[in-house]
Amino acid sequence: MKKKIYFLGMILIAMSSLTSCKFWNQIKYYKVYLQVNDLNGIKEGDLIENQSNTIGYVKSFEADSDSSFVVILSVTNDFQIPKNSQIRIVSDLDNTSSYVNILMSHSKRNYSTGDTIISHGTVLLNKNIQLQEIKVDIDSLPEGIRALIN
Repeated sequence: MKKKIYFLGMILIAMSSLTSCKFWNQIKYYKVYLQVNDLNGIKEGDLIENQSNTIGYVKSFEADSDSSFVVILSVTNDFQIPKNSQIRIVSDLDNTSSYVNILMSHSKRNYSTGDTIISHGTVLLNKNIQLQEIKVDIDSLPEGIRALIN
């Protein structure tokens, strides 16, 4: 009985050390390549998002030619990217904050490990936009909108 408990303990120790090594990340994520014309502030470790859910991270990037780059994406295995999805780098105007955004297509076929995806451009966000208060006379609104407010 003591040998079984000892053996079980050794297995648990081995499994816990696996979770912190690179091997575990290779099991948990698959790699796809994103070809872009401009990095627009993207850097290693930036997140990959779909509808505000984090589904991976930017592993690295490299120059592909004089006019393009390849961004290596690590995507969690429980998320599949359908073919023809729109993938963009979203960055603020001064390139201090960025992430990769995926807008899903309805394709039944998915990208696989090692596939190269062509980017659908970059979205630049101006984080300095200030909201202004707008005053409206409720009586001047159409009846349907007044009904919603009241």
